[in-house]
Amino acid sequence: MIAITSISPGHKNYENQRIAIDSWIKAGYEVVSLNVAEEIELLEKEFKDVKFIHTFRHTKHIFGKPYVTASALIDYIKEAKSKYSLLINSDIIIDDQNDSVEKIKEYSEDGVVIMNRRDFINSHSEGVVYERGFDGFFINYKWIDIFPQTILSLGQCFWDYWLPYSAIVNKVKVMNLKEPYLFHKKHNVQYSVDQWRRTGDIFKAEMGLAKFARAEQVSDYVFKQIRLHTR
Repeated sequence: MIAITSISPGHKNYENQRIAIDSWIKAGYEVVSLNVAEEIELLEKEFKDVKFIHTFRHTKHIFGKPYVTASALIDYIKEAKSKYSLLINSDIIIDDQNDSVEKIKEYSEDGVVIMNRRDFINSHSEGVVYERGFDGFFINYKWIDIFPQTILSLGQCFWDYWLPYSAIVNKVKVMNLKEPYLFHKKHNVQYSVDQWRRTGDIFKAEMGLAKFARAEQVSDYVFKQIRLHTR
């Protein structure tokens, strides 16, 4: 199994990433991070247990920083031929309280598995499910060809809707893991409302949803579709 992400040297809670990645390794994942060359130079000395992959596929020209596209991660999974892959945000902690990994693998045979995080301040026991977004996607290699190319990127918005919505439009089941598995220490958001709307416009254009005028409408529609089609 691999856990694939893009570690951010500029993350507001940088140390949370170290805690998160340690938890992935403990859970049995090989960790892979896609980054631009200058970020790898900054990160590889501290994250010696991470396999860094250099990529040019980022959105610095749009957002001012080299946020790596979700498609770059998907294509790495395709090239690596990993049977089981977890695409995950870099500060999300795995705490497999119910020994769920075998269940997740089983679910992945039938569709793409999406996961909500549980936000906490002090301890995982106080974690509250964040319903409106997804931070982990467990992908069986059999489904890897269903995802179209996108410039939506980790560290920005709407890529977490792009992945399950791509499964839905390709008539692949979406399975939502209900057991506690992903946890996130709360921090201030790292994106602006303008960036959120801009990524909403990108999502709208890429997914053929021009009938909606505003990003808010796109978000509400797609979230309802995900809820409707998720098992």
